[in-house]
Amino acid sequence: MVKELSVRKGDVFEGEVLDFALPECQGVLKRNGFVVFVPLVLEGEFCRVEVEKVRRSFATGKALEVLRTSPARVAPSCPHFLEGCGGCQLQFVQYEEQVRLKRKHALNILERIGGVALEKIHCEEFVLSPRAFEYRNKMEFTFGEKDGELVLGLRPANRFWDVVDLKTCLLMRRDLVERLLEFTREYGKKHRIPGYDPVQKVGVLRNLLVRYSPTTGELLVGLATRSFDLPEKAFLVGMLREMFPELRGIVHIVNNSPASALIFEEKHVLWGEPYFFENIGHLSFRVSIESFFQVNSLLCEALYAKVREYTLADGPVVTALDLYCGEEV
Repeated sequence: MVKELSVRKGDVFEGEVLDFALPECQGVLKRNGFVVFVPLVLEGEFCRVEVEKVRRSFATGKALEVLRTSPARVAPSCPHFLEGCGGCQLQFVQYEEQVRLKRKHALNILERIGGVALEKIHCEEFVLSPRAFEYRNKMEFTFGEKDGELVLGLRPANRFWDVVDLKTCLLMRRDLVERLLEFTREYGKKHRIPGYDPVQKVGVLRNLLVRYSPTTGELLVGLATRSFDLPEKAFLVGMLREMFPELRGIVHIVNNSPASALIFEEKHVLWGEPYFFENIGHLSFRVSIESFFQVNSLLCEALYAKVREYTLADGPVVTALDLYCGEEV
């Protein structure tokens, strides 16, 4: 005999958020002992919730009203957050609380999956980023089409075919991003270059890749398309150089792969160099447009300072092993 579920689609109930689940960034409530995951609510809040989907062992829902708010709740700074932009998931949470939630999640994984007895170890507090916004040195924006119009922005969470058309983004230097988004979008519209459709596998414009160093101020721009001869290259280069004196190089990236990832099948330098310089402490790195580098330059410096503190605590280090590391710093 199949046991009848205690929760049904469309049920509306009130309850307290008992926990906060990462990496999904959802509050955890219970309805008749059945777990219901709800986005945009925080631990300790009391909410009115509508159940949207019911699975075998859990349900998902949406908050109709937050009846008692957490002191950690803040108004999102970005106008696109409530549009479902997939770039940020925790903008409605104070930054210090975000860090606390991530630390709690990391310790839970160590205990539950790693089998670590937490009472036998000492875990320091997490190192906070010097900036909560405008900290990234790399952003990949995506082109698409909506109602016959070219759009440029970021994909919503769990909707790989869609794009939130962005006018701003707080993850990288805001004024720089706003001007780049507007200019590149208008360049595509002017020349009627269609955005790429990942479902139908048609279209031309795929990505706008921006790499900007907050330590050196250098900017590198990549425009990714399927095989295509960009129109008015001299105009494109001239306008970008005029708008951005800090520009180091402009690269046309060709990507014919059906995959959603930004793949460098071909790389054509339209002007300048295909790399920029990034400073970490007293070291300077030449970073190519396609290479991996820690996206938060300022936090990267803080992390390496912490490593130096640990390694020099008991005197000079004779031998060090560089393991599981993307960059040899």
